[in-house]
Amino acid sequence: MTEWWTYRPSDFLLFSARTYYRLFELHNAALWPAQLLTIGLGLLAWIALWRDRAGARRVVCALFGLAWLGVAWAFHWQRYAGINWAATWFAAAFAVQGLLLCWAAFGASEEGGARSRRKAGLALLLFALVAQPMLGVLIGRPWAQAELFGIAPDPTVLGTLGVLLMLSRKAWLWPVPLMWCAISGTTLATMGAADALVLPAAALLALAVALSRPFHIRRPCSRDPFQPNPGVTNDRAQPVSPPPADRQWRRRRRRVRRALDRDGQAPRVPRRMRRRSRLPDGRQPLRPDRPDQ
Repeated sequence: MTEWWTYRPSDFLLFSARTYYRLFELHNAALWPAQLLTIGLGLLAWIALWRDRAGARRVVCALFGLAWLGVAWAFHWQRYAGINWAATWFAAAFAVQGLLLCWAAFGASEEGGARSRRKAGLALLLFALVAQPMLGVLIGRPWAQAELFGIAPDPTVLGTLGVLLMLSRKAWLWPVPLMWCAISGTTLATMGAADALVLPAAALLALAVALSRPFHIRRPCSRDPFQPNPGVTNDRAQPVSPPPADRQWRRRRRRVRRALDRDGQAPRVPRRMRRRSRLPDGRQPLRPDRPDQ
């Protein structure tokens, strides 16, 4: 073992590419027609997330947890373990991830994240459902060896990354999918597969989007200082309550209007209110008790 640096990843590969893809062919034949059910449920999950239905994130999170448990048992434990001794550990990791997703379904937030994260998550999920099964056919493999969501691990993991982008404060759900992206990419690269970089590249993209912060453009304020600040809307177009300063201005405006209706003269604006009413460029706004400005 003094020359351990001379080993390459191909020295640890216990099967050939033909054996590996033949495994998917046998797996698809044994589970037919379950593929129609998993693809249909995946498309329904994508539509529910796209339309942002109430409770969609919780249902989708539980659905993906069941998909991880199914892949752990049906693929890793029953089939992949026959050609790879490490598949039993993969099955355990997938089972743990499935249980974590089912647990996270009870606390999944209904608030949408940033718009960029939501778009990237929907794109990754759609790619895992539609594009990735056809990717193998485009590089020369038959349809019988296609990798499908809920049946094969790679599209299931890729779709899960898309869902995780739409879940807030769930960083503890990321390690297992990212680890599998690295393992699967290394395995495919060792076999010389043309799509070896798809899963690692998708993982890097999802991680970059998850760690990025939304970019907001600040616009100069051109409103009347006696008008309340219009409610700022978030990504789901839900109005946010105005800050305390604007609520104070709203009460002050009502008092000014009552005074104008009573005697026709506006009361003097207190000094503390004048300090808060400065415009963004530092100028003092017009005051109702100073018509000569």
